[in-house]
Amino acid sequence: MPLVEKTDLIDNLTEWVLRQALDDLRGLGFHAAHMTMAVNVSVHNLRRPGFADLVERSLRRAHISANRLVIEVSETALLSDLEGARGALSRLDALAST
Repeated sequence: MPLVEKTDLIDNLTEWVLRQALDDLRGLGFHAAHMTMAVNVSVHNLRRPGFADLVERSLRRAHISANRLVIEVSETALLSDLEGARGALSRLDALAST
C-alpha cells in the first residue's frame, strides 16, 4: 500500500474498491438492508478536494444510503495531516446525516 500511495494509482484503486464494495452491498439485496460496508481509505484520498464528491457520486450510483457506508482511516494517517483531512471527514459525516 505505501508504494501505491506514492503514485497517482491510489485514487484509481480507491475508486474501484469503493465501487466494488457498494455494488457488493447492493447485491446482497433486501435481506441485508441493515448491513453496512466498511472501506479503508488512505489519508492521501482525504487530502484530495473531490474525495467527498466521489463518495457521494458512488453512493448515488449504487442507490445506497450514506449511513450504510463506513469509511475507515488509520489514526496514525490522520495525525500526519489532521487539518487536511478535517474538511473531507466533515463532508462525509454530513452525507451520513441526510
